[in-house]
Amino acid sequence: MSVHCFLFALHVRLVCTDLRGLYAVESKLRLLLQMNKLLEEKDEHISHLQERVFTLEQRVQDVGLSEDERIKAVETEVSYNRTELQNCRRL
Repeated sequence: MSVHCFLFALHVRLVCTDLRGLYAVESKLRLLLQMNKLLEEKDEHISHLQERVFTLEQRVQDVGLSEDERIKAVETEVSYNRTELQNCRRL
């Protein structure tokens, strides 16, 4: 085998090795992006549930209120939910 053939074969092996390495890195990056998306969705879901828990806790506390106070509490909750809906629509 001539030196040129040997060097060419070595170059081809290195390129193939580099490509396999790049494919592995690309695969890992895709997996990380998928995991990141899932984490973001989980965080959004947790945030939504925390808001829901807060609302339900408020309703439990509102049970002992007078009728006018309960109406005011419901109006406040509706106002809050409308604001949250507007914020979501902006995103």
